[in-house]
Amino acid sequence: MAQINFLNKIKEFFLQRDKSDNLERIEEILLEADISVDLVEKILNKLKEKSIKEYQDFIAELKNLIYMILADNQTNTFYENELNVILIVGVNGVGKTTTCAKLAKKFLNKNKKVLLVAADTFRAAAIEQIEKLAQMIKTDIIKGEPGADPASVVFDSMQKAKKSKLDFVIVDTAGRLHNKFNLMQELNKIQKVILKEINSKNLFSLIVLDSNTGKNMLNQVKEFNEKLKISGIILTKFDSMSKAGSLLSIKNELKIPIKYLGCGENMEDIIEFTPEIYIKKFFDIN
Repeated sequence: MAQINFLNKIKEFFLQRDKSDNLERIEEILLEADISVDLVEKILNKLKEKSIKEYQDFIAELKNLIYMILADNQTNTFYENELNVILIVGVNGVGKTTTCAKLAKKFLNKNKKVLLVAADTFRAAAIEQIEKLAQMIKTDIIKGEPGADPASVVFDSMQKAKKSKLDFVIVDTAGRLHNKFNLMQELNKIQKVILKEINSKNLFSLIVLDSNTGKNMLNQVKEFNEKLKISGIILTKFDSMSKAGSLLSIKNELKIPIKYLGCGENMEDIIEFTPEIYIKKFFDIN
């Protein structure tokens, strides 16, 4: 696994080089773990201040620095006895539809009233997938015909949610490249439809990221955040994470909270994020 390689490379550096060596090799190792240049520089400066020369001291301090980056993770809480709308966005193939169902299941287990919305109308297969998942977890769904206007499907869902006094509406959107202007504008249209019906504080725009994406993860979040003002991150495939140093860069640069980790194929396999869970995985400590 990449985490083991990461630690082995650092250990090798401290074992083979004398204490007068500089930290250029450490810089290379951190960059290979998909941590951004700016953040690597920040980490190295902190380490230099403490004149760390031993492997165990280095790892302990690195863990502490990572914890400090991740610990500032105050997320907006969902509102009791009010309608909460969760808009799920992201690029193709990151697991948005399954994540919608996992979140729905999580809320259903807390006796909340939940509606799934199939706003990915570009692919008939996407509508079929979320419909099957809704049946599996036994919750209602609003869907349109393939090719229908996604915003109109969302409008219908909002009317049903208000009439039925639901707790959560979870909107599954089509995967889109973050640099495609027209598709991003469509998300703005969906968002406007939602905000005509609820207060902005009750809308949670969550971006789904694949743990194994690498450095492009930061670019994805930047682009979506400019268009939508992302309120949180869901990291999928956390159980098979290979590097995910990019998540540190996102937190350090954009300060966007991390809300959930997807960590398996079952509907219950979604957990709330904590720095401790991430650090254990990052360093391959189980």
